[in-house]
Amino acid sequence: TDNGRTADGEVLSRPRLSPNGTRVAFQSSSTTLVAGDTNGRADIFVQDLDTGANSLVPGAGYQPQWLTNSLLQFSVATQGATVPAGEYVSNIDTGAQRLVFASGDGGTVAVAPDLSKVVFATLYGRGFDRRIISRDLTTGVEQVVSSSSSGVAGNGNSGVGAISSDGARVVFHSNATNIFSPTPPAGSFQ
Repeated sequence: TDNGRTADGEVLSRPRLSPNGTRVAFQSSSTTLVAGDTNGRADIFVQDLDTGANSLVPGAGYQPQWLTNSLLQFSVATQGATVPAGEYVSNIDTGAQRLVFASGDGGTVAVAPDLSKVVFATLYGRGFDRRIISRDLTTGVEQVVSSSSSGVAGNGNSGVGAISSDGARVVFHSNATNIFSPTPPAGSFQ
């Protein structure tokens, strides 16, 4: 690759460096990066920075995000996909892949690097207000994260930020007026 383009002129996008700096994941619709890439869609590739070798992450995905040096989270859209749409985690070393969140379950997703939990925003009530939900990936139990310390669900719009490596803490923003003290100004996000 050169200057964000492949030898066949295709653009590389969303580059993500692994935590230890030995690999870079990116998406591209190039058909020249690995032999046998004939699906005609954007895919996720991983390049080993020591050897320069590229590998294809199965699933015709987009939006790569490293969870650990070996685990890569990515999204798969419905159109043209060979697997169900949703959020996946792929072990780059073993090739094992797991669907952790079906696309119909909600919006933006964050996965704990220990694969214990997934956190996502979901619409509720009327309008565009979203609540943040944490789902245990072993038991399936869910809880509202965008709530007050007494457990009252937020009355506004919230967005997913990040989840800690052990799934115990979640960063999110919200304009709800009933989960923070003192109450933020109406319409502002905290």
